[in-house]
Amino acid sequence: SDVVTETMTAVQIMGFQMAFLMKEPTPEELAWYVEAMQAHSHKITVDCGRPLLDIAGTGDGEQPGKLYAGAAILAAAGGVPVVKQIRRAQKGYYGSEEVLSLMGIHTDLTPEQVARLVQQCGIAFVPAKKYHPALERTLNEQTEAQIRCLLQTVIGPLMNPAYATRFVLGVHD
Repeated sequence: SDVVTETMTAVQIMGFQMAFLMKEPTPEELAWYVEAMQAHSHKITVDCGRPLLDIAGTGDGEQPGKLYAGAAILAAAGGVPVVKQIRRAQKGYYGSEEVLSLMGIHTDLTPEQVARLVQQCGIAFVPAKKYHPALERTLNEQTEAQIRCLLQTVIGPLMNPAYATRFVLGVHD
């Protein structure tokens, strides 16, 4: 829990994440980490009577990830309720958050607004940093250091603040 409370610095968190990835964590260890992070996140409660989907990618560090936002829109158009986490760009690309903003799609929503959008429209986009305080503390440093750590590559895509139970997860080579 030191990772998500404020007892560790961003550099210490990055070091922990790198060591955790290097040891090749088991599925049980990854599940533990996701649960620990979610215990300290701002939860979104969506009651739409069906399992929620999130579509995410671990990224390859070179290609932008707007593909996943488009796939989320298609899934919602097909009747699957979606709460899609989004992030700002790294390395000068446009991230999903910037692209959606340019399209006029509002993403700075309260949990209640997210729930209402999913119930009415079948989809909502939520900025990961807003709902996960630990991300706010570490992602800027990771981007500046050009280090891809655990939160970006494995755990982040699984930490849906609406506790989606269905995932489509794209991974790089």
